[in-house]
Amino acid sequence: MDLFLTICFWIVQGGMAALGAYVSLKPQPKERHLVLIIAFVALFLLGGGINIIQTKRASDAQTKLQAQLDRIEKKPEPTPQVTVNVPPQVPPNVFVSQAPQTPQGRDTSGDVMSKVEVINTELKPGTQLAFNLKLLSRSPLPVDGLIHYFAAAAGPIPNVNNWESEEDEKVDREVFARFHKASVKEWQAIKPGQPRISIETGKGVYNTVAFGFATQEDVDNVMKGKVRLYAYIRARWKGSSRELEECEWMQPPSTTVFQDDRIVWHACIR
Repeated sequence: MDLFLTICFWIVQGGMAALGAYVSLKPQPKERHLVLIIAFVALFLLGGGINIIQTKRASDAQTKLQAQLDRIEKKPEPTPQVTVNVPPQVPPNVFVSQAPQTPQGRDTSGDVMSKVEVINTELKPGTQLAFNLKLLSRSPLPVDGLIHYFAAAAGPIPNVNNWESEEDEKVDREVFARFHKASVKEWQAIKPGQPRISIETGKGVYNTVAFGFATQEDVDNVMKGKVRLYAYIRARWKGSSRELEECEWMQPPSTTVFQDDRIVWHACIR
């Protein structure tokens, strides 16, 4: 519909331009002046009407999108419920070291990388889809003085047929902005001298976040791309320039059996 209105608008604009050029290049007799004036006014009013309709449709779409986002924040259903920053359940192969202070006398110029891991499950009503949001050492040197923020959220997608549409990108930007704002607020609450985390070589730290699916509609919304699941990881460690901030959304899988090695993630538009 929007494309049709845009085409109509430019047809009207082209008609006005052609009529203006015709009148300028070929002077018209006085008896045709009234007809030409009426034609100009009609084209002007038609173009203005189309423009008003386009503006109203864009405003309504924005209002609807904002209402959907507000419902996600305030009401867990019908979109998936979001649990953010659930305390981690640490498996044996991942060691989390809570250092009371940054160790002295060692080189701690290491680096970390982020990773989102889907816990394999079959998605159906009454189940949860859980992610491990990880920060892993990726260098032979340890990392000290680490602070981090993990979160997940769901966002309604207006245009499920075009992932790169302006409406979908707007959802990305709004979700990312809320993630970033929440991370800043949490980090500002950290008191000077408060213990931070150390990650030894080859190890890491992570939290588990989960989405609950109460109904079949919740499941269908994710599988059809009507609701997009987002994961966010932000970290800062020793050295003022050492910071990581990643936001990703999950591409709808082809099957309700979720397997981590088959899940495709896309970077958020910021």
